[in-house]
Amino acid sequence: MLEIEVQGEAEPTIIKVFSAKKESSLLDSVGTLGKVLPKKGNCGRNVGDIGDMFGLGYRNPKKKEVYCYTKIHSISDAMKAVSNQVADFMGRRVPEELKDIQQAVRNQKSPPPPLEEMGGSNGPGISIMISRNLGNSSHFNIFDKSRSFAIWAEDVPGRAKHWYFILPDVSIDGSLGCCSPPIP
Repeated sequence: MLEIEVQGEAEPTIIKVFSAKKESSLLDSVGTLGKVLPKKGNCGRNVGDIGDMFGLGYRNPKKKEVYCYTKIHSISDAMKAVSNQVADFMGRRVPEELKDIQQAVRNQKSPPPPLEEMGGSNGPGISIMISRNLGNSSHFNIFDKSRSFAIWAEDVPGRAKHWYFILPDVSIDGSLGCCSPPIP
């Protein structure tokens, strides 16, 4: 667990890291979703990043707009499998985070109807951002104050080399950035 004090914020940001190595159903469902997505992502285009990013689920919850790929049958089936597996994993490992995400959806002024593709009312949120071979620059998601859940998976376990989760604006003992190598 990494607890980060953010200047100007009363509460720290907490990052919890778990290995999902033994969660074969979860990892298989993520892999399947990655394989049924089109060649080009629908998010973050033409911003200088490498790889692809896809938005799935609600694009604009207030207007009840969903990302176009959400309604493609093979993608919606794979989304539902991932969402159900994530909800199960979070319910076992971090139930307070799952409840917090679900409550954040219910607390919206006019919450959108639950999407079956996102696991319905028991799902882990209303949208998925999935990337494939993504390398992007440092950025802030300024309007996102909710909790998030992320999974790193690879098609062939052990093949990925030289990748890191980097927190460029975090300083530990005077360092100029913090990164975490993959968890074995």
